[in-house]
Amino acid sequence: MRVVEPYNYTINSVTASLIVPADYIAINKYRKGQLCKYDNAIWVSTDNFNLAKIPSESPKYWLIVEVLTEYTTATFSVGALVKVTGDKAIYKSLQDTNSGHTPSTSPTWWKRIGSTNLYKFNDEFINTQTCATETIRTTITVSNIDTIAIMNLDATDIQITYKKSTGEVIKEINESLAVSSVLNLYDYFHSTPEYKKDFLAYVPAGYIDATLEIVITKPASTVKAGIILCGSSKEIGATLWGVRNGISNYGRTETDVDFGMTYYKKGAWAKEMDLDVKINTDSVDIVHSRLIETLNEPTLFIGDERTDGIKSTLVFGYFENLITVLNNPSTSECALEIKGVI
Repeated sequence: MRVVEPYNYTINSVTASLIVPADYIAINKYRKGQLCKYDNAIWVSTDNFNLAKIPSESPKYWLIVEVLTEYTTATFSVGALVKVTGDKAIYKSLQDTNSGHTPSTSPTWWKRIGSTNLYKFNDEFINTQTCATETIRTTITVSNIDTIAIMNLDATDIQITYKKSTGEVIKEINESLAVSSVLNLYDYFHSTPEYKKDFLAYVPAGYIDATLEIVITKPASTVKAGIILCGSSKEIGATLWGVRNGISNYGRTETDVDFGMTYYKKGAWAKEMDLDVKINTDSVDIVHSRLIETLNEPTLFIGDERTDGIKSTLVFGYFENLITVLNNPSTSECALEIKGVI
């Protein structure tokens, strides 16, 4: 098991061109991942049976991708959405006759509700995604990293070029995200291609002001990336078999008290993981110190360190509980409960 404290990288460039989709139509049923235009913004459906749910009024069914209106000194009504490219942020007007109030410095007039599409992969959430038609490209500057993780993907391929500050290539990575979806004979003849949702790679450490050129693709479709993380990893110990990992579902059911009809309201989700790690007894204090450091901000926990390993043990979040059992003078075990962020 390893932990990676995210490096605060510098984004040099981002390209994520998005074709403006068709206007929202209330009688259409939208499937998960479909886009629409409504109220001068682009929205993505989060549900496979999304019918008659107005995007701006249904946060359980729609997530905002991008706002098409740039902030100006014009007058905005309550609920109006604008983007401020310089802030990389989307804001919502809190009052009518809203004019001349700079969104970033006027909290009684504007509320920040998220990042613009180009920078959602660098915000604090995994469930928000940068979306683009076929290709997302970004170049970032990093120092002293050895781990790269990209999570909550909807893509088919990833290309990464890791370069020195001089431009010399250190490492190239080209990986298909395709996985076998054949579980039985029926799947063999009828299954559609499936792809990994999370990506993990390692690069040589020790380079200052190096660059990562990342290209994420999904031909003839909308490609999405939830978060791009990189940093320097620290060893905790050897993950033991018996890992318990899963997903916390924040959806809920509601029952109409008048007619007795029960409905499911989709919510966000987050990973969780409980695992036992074998460590050297003389390293217990070091391990505790490394884990305490992760409490400052969400951290990447890698249960299975193999690049082709089990990606559901890749969790971006924090640990809730840590219990160490000193088995003998040679080896000990740590029990960790890890909660992912949304």
